[in-house]
Amino acid sequence: MPARTRVIPAGSCAARGCIPRNPTNWRAQREQGILEGLSKSRGRKPQEKSLLSEGNIRLQKENQHFRERLSQAQTIIEIQKKLSQVLGINNSPMLEGSSS
Repeated sequence: MPARTRVIPAGSCAARGCIPRNPTNWRAQREQGILEGLSKSRGRKPQEKSLLSEGNIRLQKENQHFRERLSQAQTIIEIQKKLSQVLGINNSPMLEGSSS
């Protein structure tokens, strides 16, 4: 024979204090901490994202991108210098820098 759960009528539960009779009083009690278990938020705590950390992450990614582009440009310039030396092409003043 299955076990039965006892059903409590709503009126008797309100009389025992299980159900708040006045929502305004209940809210005030909850805010004061009297109803301690009801005031706690449930679930995961939200992670705070500051605007500074988001901007910092964006700038770090942008910086890394520019470092890669600089490395590529330096490699291309080195190859062009070696190629011009092999082919015997005179270096133009523009490639060597500002020597006037």
